This record gives sequence, C-alpha cells and structure tokens, in this order.
Amino acid sequence: MLLKDIVKIKGGKRLPAGEFLTDIPNSHPYIRVRDLNKTRLELTTGFQYVPDNIFKKISLYTTNSGDILISIVGTIGLLSIVGKSLDNASLTENCVKLINPQNYLNNYLFYFLLSRQGQKQIYSGTVGSTQPKLPIYNIEKIVIPDISLSEQQHIVNTLWY
Repeated sequence: MLLKDIVKIKGGKRLPAGEFLTDIPNSHPYIRVRDLNKTRLELTTGFQYVPDNIFKKISLYTTNSGDILISIVGTIGLLSIVGKSLDNASLTENCVKLINPQNYLNNYLFYFLLSRQGQKQIYSGTVGSTQPKLPIYNIEKIVIPDISLSEQQHIVNTLWY
C-alpha cells in the first residue's frame, strides 16, 4: 500500500522574510529538523519560539499530538512523533507531517519508517546532491506492508518503550 493512500502528507512553513525565532518561551514553539529524535518529541529547553505577531501568518502549519514528522531537507529521514506538549507547535518547511492514518496504527507507521526498509525507501526518494531533499511526491510513493491491525499492534507492543 502506498503511503499516500494511508495518510495525508502536509509540509511545514518557513518564517516570513526578515522575521526571526526567539529564545523567549511563549505558546508557539517551532519544531526544526535538529529537534527530531527518533521517539516521541516533547518540549524541552532547546526549542525556539515563533513571536506572537508572526504566528498568525504561519498558524496553518502547526502540528497535533500524534503526528509523525519526517525531515525532508538536509538531514533526510529523521523522525519523531509529536508529543502532547508540542500540540499546536509550528513546523519548519524542512519537515513534513503525516496525519490521519487510515487502517494503520500511527505507531506502526512510525516504526516502519524508522526501520531499515523504511529508511531505504526514504533515502531512495532523495534528490539533489548539494542540498539533499525528499520531495513530497516521493514520500507518497513509499510502500507500506499491508498487514492486519492485530499484526501492527503486536509489532508496536514489541517495540514501543
């Protein structure tokens, strides 16, 4: 089954030209590639924030708890699942989020994409040599094994920590 038939794939958003993130905590954390950590992603001291007056301009590009994030520019294929503390965080244009899985467990998709087979497909979809990029149209073509929900749950139960 193709990933595009299982989830919606949505990109993040860069800050408007001339605007900058702040280190002063507010209610708008900004998730960057360097924040992805191969597990559930929670708000920590290393995050930067979108200023309140700028958030309105990029507010359509936020995450929800449970979204799967994939880095698509520079360091390709880093993954995380958005934790509760980053619900409604802004997402960089260098990542995509996978949302609303149909007939697949979110945690199963996450583990598959982290697996050797999933990472191989991610890397094979990468283009560019100077600045590697994983286009959304190549993410859509990732093949996910068609297994039952009970098999998915067994895999998740075995791997989830």
